Amino acid sequence: MFRFNDSFDIDKQLYSLIGSEAFFSEISQGLNKFQTEKVQTAGVFYDKEKEEFYLAWNPRYFNDELKNDIERKAIIKHELLHIGLLHVTDRLPEEARNNNELFEKFGHAADLSINCRKPLKDELPKSCLFPGQGLYEGLKNDLTMEEYFDKIKKMKTIPINWDDHSQWRDASSIAKKWTKDLVQRAIKKASVKGWGTLSNNLQKEAIYYAFREDVDWVGILNQFIHQSIRSYRRSSPKKLNKKFPNLVPGIKTKRAAHLLMAIDESGSMEKDFLKTIFGNLAAFSNFATFSYVPFDAECKKEDIKVWKRGQKLPIFRTKNGGTNFDAPTKLFNDCKEYDGLIILTDLQAPKPEPCRSRRLWITNEENYAFCQMKGEFGDEQIVSIHSSDR
Repeated sequence: MFRFNDSFDIDKQLYSLIGSEAFFSEISQGLNKFQTEKVQTAGVFYDKEKEEFYLAWNPRYFNDELKNDIERKAIIKHELLHIGLLHVTDRLPEEARNNNELFEKFGHAADLSINCRKPLKDELPKSCLFPGQGLYEGLKNDLTMEEYFDKIKKMKTIPINWDDHSQWRDASSIAKKWTKDLVQRAIKKASVKGWGTLSNNLQKEAIYYAFREDVDWVGILNQFIHQSIRSYRRSSPKKLNKKFPNLVPGIKTKRAAHLLMAIDESGSMEKDFLKTIFGNLAAFSNFATFSYVPFDAECKKEDIKVWKRGQKLPIFRTKNGGTNFDAPTKLFNDCKEYDGLIILTDLQAPKPEPCRSRRLWITNEENYAFCQMKGEFGDEQIVSIHSSDR
């Protein structure tokens, strides 16, 4: 690798990350690297022609302005986190894509959301952007990029070219898919080998954005209900029997679904989460009947109640034990009158025994992301409700 100045060896710094920083090392191995004086400090770039990502750094900045290897390694981690938190691809606000001023502020927000977290907060050089200091003295620590962007987009900020974000607008759908796959591999590797110095908040943020999916949960619920519909036949004297008219009662057929909704009461099931789900059930009440039952480690038939259209959901806790998904599954398997099982849960328990019919899991975005990261539920159908829907 060609170098302007051999006194700083970035390969040595990156190699030192491999042993103790599995998350950073996996991301680093997915990037091409070069040094140039065209950037003021350092940056991660996307080449839309080659569809490749690069880590670039200014050798004079690393040699002359950074005091020690702690600061140099912190700068490298900062840049790799722009990839690891998907700032480069998925999280660019649409309003900032074609607005240069807002795009600059988006870059500031991305930097602030990384620099405010320990240990980077104490390891980065003092010239970096920090909330609560200088230009952003009025901002507090530990916010996400979106929260910082929402606060500073109306501020009259002076552009500071600390690190380079100029090519982040060019990422294609292929680049987004590649980046998300890279970050997912890094997360899975870190979950086995350890996260190193990455803070707990940044771990959760990386998992959330790497594994979340934008899906139409109402559409999936609609499909699940329709696929659970079955025919109910009964004799009726009002129905003409085609084979023996006026002699034998006819057969009246009704197509409907009777679904059991099991509500996990052992975890952090939010009221807004339940209100959102039951608020959408009215649209399906013409061809489906819903019963609900609370559960924790146990799930009892006598606790089952029928939900009727327009009925207010009685949101109160009746159980407080640990979670066991076998409990509602066994109840559903024993009660043959139900056509499908919907479990509302935080997914904080092992995968249960097989279900005799269709089973749908509904959770929030955070728990969905952690579940997908662990991969414990295999091909089970799981959907998440977006926070914006609540």
